[in-house]
Amino acid sequence: MFVLYTIAVRLYFTLVHLAACCRRDARRWRDGRKHWREKLVQWNDRHAASARPRIWFHASSLGEFEQGRTLMEIVREKHPDWLIMLSFYSPSGYDRQKNYPNADCVAYFPSDIKSEVDSWLELWRPDIAVFIKYDFWFELLQQLDQRRVPFFFISAIFRPNHYLLLPFAKRLLDRVMRARCIFVQDPESGKLLSARGHHNHELAGDTRVDRVLRISGEALDPGVSEKLDAFCGAQRIFVAGSTWQSDLDRLVPAMHSAIARGWKCIIAPHRVSEDDLLRIERHFAGTCLRWSLYQPGNSCQVLAIDCIGLLAGIYRKGHFAYVGGGFSKGVHNLLEPAVHGLPVCFGPRHRKFPEAGRFVQAGFGFSIETADDLAALFTRFETEDRNLRQQIRAYFAQHSGASEKIYKTLKPLLEQWPKPEN
Repeated sequence: MFVLYTIAVRLYFTLVHLAACCRRDARRWRDGRKHWREKLVQWNDRHAASARPRIWFHASSLGEFEQGRTLMEIVREKHPDWLIMLSFYSPSGYDRQKNYPNADCVAYFPSDIKSEVDSWLELWRPDIAVFIKYDFWFELLQQLDQRRVPFFFISAIFRPNHYLLLPFAKRLLDRVMRARCIFVQDPESGKLLSARGHHNHELAGDTRVDRVLRISGEALDPGVSEKLDAFCGAQRIFVAGSTWQSDLDRLVPAMHSAIARGWKCIIAPHRVSEDDLLRIERHFAGTCLRWSLYQPGNSCQVLAIDCIGLLAGIYRKGHFAYVGGGFSKGVHNLLEPAVHGLPVCFGPRHRKFPEAGRFVQAGFGFSIETADDLAALFTRFETEDRNLRQQIRAYFAQHSGASEKIYKTLKPLLEQWPKPEN
């Protein structure tokens, strides 16, 4: 099985390099990895190799980074002598966080080809490795094990049809389970691993809960807050976040009816492009302004967000939210609106997102399929439901603390200065 994996990995990375000739995302992936060895050599020259131990966090992309961010901040705060090394696979993560202040070094992970893994580990020199969620690179895991570097997986989720749980992948799963511990998000994941004879796992929960709780406690930029307050006034606010056209097809009729009854709406498309913004403006002709053009005193019922980085703060001004993606590949971040006490609705494709099911079960999450479904929810939430907000707060209190739980397991290793003994 591992021979086939090695062949497949070589073929995959060759195809990515070839695709860089005609695809922008592949070109960003390739160009970001140019001269990675030289860059790490230069970085090592500036940091004495044996002076400080290194903990390595690896995230596939931006979403996984956010899942591990609170844990990184805990390590930085409590163990400042450790160097924090951060790597990404995807340009979406690296481009946004290449200057992340809590990491001492941020780089692209090159590939899982043996020669590159050899060079990477010789230069990267991790003393502890932490993989966030599901980036399984099997050559890398084997070499970490051979070098006796303890490694962990956090925020992991397994489903019965996960490829690692299928009979043909037993050797690959065995390699993953050489981890010191796998921290899973839900009991079902742990049961699936135990059923296959692997018991080095621990239920920690979803580290994203800790992250959104931290963000919700941060002050909103005064200029942003003033602008939002001017738009919102005393009216009920509906926030449609991370939307695609497939979402708007279902939302627009119900939103028009709600606007006629006094609601105001804020729409933040997942992809901030001119085409997407023009579609929103056509749907709400005469009642919509872009965020960048809106000024206090302007009269409009719909705001189209035409920049990134505002959505998490916008949710705190809302009363009811929709999170997009559920009519295409899958829902986006449901925790961001819910942490502010908002009931949340979403499309039907949410089975891979356990928080969606938990929200529905707790009574503040709603799966919709038609505009009529959304219209019924607008009617329901035309008045404040204080009991529902209390239920949401109770949910977050119950599900927080995953990052601290993981840290308690890492702490004994982190306290073995200057280098963990194996």
